[in-house]
Amino acid sequence: GPWEAEPLVYWLLHRIDEIVEEGMEEEEQEEEEGEVAEERIDGEEDRPSIFILREKEDVVGFVASDEAVVVGLFTEDEKSAERREFEVVSHALALRFKFALISDPALVQTLGVPLDILPTILVLRHGGEEAVRFQGPVAKEELRDWIEKEAFVPLVEITMTNFQSRVLSTMPSIMAFIDPDDSTTSDLLTILRELAPLYKDRFQFLFLNAIQYGGFAYQLGYHTLPSLCVMVAQEQNSYPMQHLASDSITRESIVQFIEDFSAGRVAKLIRSAEPPVPNDGPITVVVANTFDELVMESEKDVLLEFYTPWCGHCQGLAPHYDRVAKALEGVPGLTIGNFDVDENDLPDVCAGACVYCVFECLSDTLRFDNDQCTRCSHAPLLCRNHTLAQTTRQVGWWTLSVLDQVCTQCGLCSPGSRSCRRDNE
Repeated sequence: GPWEAEPLVYWLLHRIDEIVEEGMEEEEQEEEEGEVAEERIDGEEDRPSIFILREKEDVVGFVASDEAVVVGLFTEDEKSAERREFEVVSHALALRFKFALISDPALVQTLGVPLDILPTILVLRHGGEEAVRFQGPVAKEELRDWIEKEAFVPLVEITMTNFQSRVLSTMPSIMAFIDPDDSTTSDLLTILRELAPLYKDRFQFLFLNAIQYGGFAYQLGYHTLPSLCVMVAQEQNSYPMQHLASDSITRESIVQFIEDFSAGRVAKLIRSAEPPVPNDGPITVVVANTFDELVMESEKDVLLEFYTPWCGHCQGLAPHYDRVAKALEGVPGLTIGNFDVDENDLPDVCAGACVYCVFECLSDTLRFDNDQCTRCSHAPLLCRNHTLAQTTRQVGWWTLSVLDQVCTQCGLCSPGSRSCRRDNE
């Protein structure tokens, strides 16, 4: 979610509450696990299915965290049949709605609910709308139908407050990036509101003000407005709807896009910077769109650094890496390159920045990260044959040794030697 104080503290406090409560009730939960498991949806474990609210500030923050939330008000009897029914339904619908439970009588009364009507269930909406109360005995099927009707919000605007619960949900999202001042925005949002109930079991429908939160849209690779995509948070991927102009986004084209995605006919978006022109210096700049051509399909061996401009380790290595590239520029069959992971989606062979790979021509990959060499499983500075180093001489020696070549500077180094026989680079 967004790295802001309020949502981060809110999440931490409630996760701590849940962890403590889970520990205290472990035996009871184990007894009930079989029954609850039948009601759960795969993947919903990413967040608690019920938040426990104990303070008035908790209630205010929880209601503000989404367009509509479901709150169960109960007596302190944790084993009541009504509470059990509420818990089962919350587990089943946790992927689509946010649930909380209050059992403190004083806190219940601050909501204006008399104690003599407990237990009861409320749907509370962000913005001060009047709460809707469940009428009748708390029974599983009736409660589930009521929640799906009263708490369903067809189209949700993404803000800093609800980012975590919505965008990072395990349910795929139909996401629209919009400019609120664009003349076509109103019609697009109307279409999405009409379509949302038809696909509510498969997708949540969201929109984001890409003028206010332009950094998020740009980071995902959506630079033109309006844009529409399917976001799958669990894969960390998005699948864009291809269109040439805003007037080509119609109800029919959106329906076709959703069906194409469901059938696996929509390609995921790959963020890629534009390669520099010319790109023939000692260090070849590799971007996402040229990675296969310049690295995986290359007839040369490739030493490739995955970096970010702001990384301190990467900045420390930069001058040494530049000097190594210049020193090895004449080695036949060798390309030295770098890959900015801030501007490009990572290929599957790499886990992140501060990683150095040798791609042996059309062969496997050696990777060094902060843990170990992926070929021999030794720690980087202890790996004799594939040492990751932070100095010019060591990086150059490591590059040559894994490629079984001899140092071109003096011709005296053997591939397995620990250091250069001459005191030079």
